[in-house]
Amino acid sequence: MKTCAILDLFSVHDHVIPSHIKYLTELGYKVTVYSPTQGFQEVSALLPSLEYDVITLDASKYQGRNKNHFWERYLKGFDSLDSLRDFDLVLLNTFRTELPVTNHISSKVTNALAVLHTPKHGLKQSRYKHFVANGHRALVLSRAMGEAFNLPWVVPLTYADDQFLEYENNASNTVFCVPGTVRFTGRTYSALVRSVQKLKQQGKENFIVKVVGRHDKKDGEIFLKEIHSAGVSGFFQFLTDTTHEQFVREIIDSDFVMPLIDKYEEKVGARHYSDMIASSVFLALGLEKVMVCESELASAYEFSDSAFVHKGGQLEVGMLTALEASSQDVRLRQEQMSVLRRNFYLDSIENLGRITNAFERPI
Repeated sequence: MKTCAILDLFSVHDHVIPSHIKYLTELGYKVTVYSPTQGFQEVSALLPSLEYDVITLDASKYQGRNKNHFWERYLKGFDSLDSLRDFDLVLLNTFRTELPVTNHISSKVTNALAVLHTPKHGLKQSRYKHFVANGHRALVLSRAMGEAFNLPWVVPLTYADDQFLEYENNASNTVFCVPGTVRFTGRTYSALVRSVQKLKQQGKENFIVKVVGRHDKKDGEIFLKEIHSAGVSGFFQFLTDTTHEQFVREIIDSDFVMPLIDKYEEKVGARHYSDMIASSVFLALGLEKVMVCESELASAYEFSDSAFVHKGGQLEVGMLTALEASSQDVRLRQEQMSVLRRNFYLDSIENLGRITNAFERPI
């Protein structure tokens, strides 16, 4: 059996690793994950069908200014990663060109595949060019980015096995879910508060907004103050310190997911249209949850027909449309979402297969 090591020296992109495992397993690989995350297997708590091994790394050996890194880099030559040479394929889930360990891996392994989470930046780096010159390859995480940068792509969709996707919300109110840590940069939390206030003024009170993620930092505190000042505290519910399994289950048991990305409201969010995936979008797609989002974002990710979309700066319109939609209208969008998810799944396996097969032929 072919073997693949998935290496990530950071935890921020753990959520896409199960998708890589799924696709690689479909292609006949036995997968081993190298991760600094203690208890990494928790990310696949709702994926009992997923089979892989895990080796836990000490990330301090490979980055930063510390004794562990000095010892590992200058005295041991990163020999703790020599086992990567035994794999048929090494997938770098977070490709950090500024780390010396990246060059080391590039020079030591035969077939490496790097995930470019921000290709516009990554493609310009000299170490990326060195990486490709060594015969390695790269991919991105959406079709739009693949077409924009002429790179192969896969879509991360694996968050829970199908038997867990059954909707179990018994709440009397419609539940809009906002997943992720509260950070103003790139997302439109203030616009959400204004939208909820407008809906309240229109007499709409049959809904809640469930925020699933940390909100204990500065932006979270400001967000709470904005909610209180707008007089809409009763419309918000916060869940924090959840396990990964609880986090995913809360999204599954919601009616709609709101990515809160709108380049017309918040300029930094524009990067999510072309150069950085919106994790909440693929999370919703992977869990087959209908979204409420800005129309151009939906178009960029190809789910316009399976979402309740709104023009830039008009989140309340999208929320109102979802609130007033018939059960048949919602079900139709869910069915379209299911078809889209299946098509992306099959395309991702085919695309990844082309890349891995290419390693067997000269470039």
